[in-house]
Amino acid sequence: MMRSQASPESRPLIVVAGEFNVDIIVSGGDVMPEWNREKLVEGFEVVLGSSSAITACALASLGADVRFVSVVGDDDFGRLCTDELQRMGVNTEHVTRLSVVKTGVTMSFSTPADRGLLTYAGSIPLLAPEYIPAELLRFANACGAVSTLGIGGTGSLPTIKAVTGIQMRQV
Repeated sequence: MMRSQASPESRPLIVVAGEFNVDIIVSGGDVMPEWNREKLVEGFEVVLGSSSAITACALASLGADVRFVSVVGDDDFGRLCTDELQRMGVNTEHVTRLSVVKTGVTMSFSTPADRGLLTYAGSIPLLAPEYIPAELLRFANACGAVSTLGIGGTGSLPTIKAVTGIQMRQV
């Protein structure tokens, strides 16, 4: 992925707060499970999911200094998520790992024509204002709270407004 060559001093600081999960994508022509029957599929992938993480990666690829704030389980999927964000140039210092919950997972059953999704919420809805450092928000050039389908809640939005004076909305 091509990265911008902006100097560290000129890079905007963007805070992205949102859900964090892996996607397990099962693909092929016939991916619909059937009770009491094992079926072979053409492919599968385990990849970084969540609209907030994808947004953070896109912003980092444009040269921004992106700080990601979220909650994951202290498990292999949580490590996969943070490792992938770091590989893409996103700072994950403010991702909280909790040992009492598993990282969220979305399973996508994808055919060439359509897809169906099943989501285990796990850590997805646990981001709360107390996980968002006020000091980080004070120095940010932009803040975004990202959540899909209302999963994850919007509890962080009032905190962002109170600290920065910026009116936020969920996208």
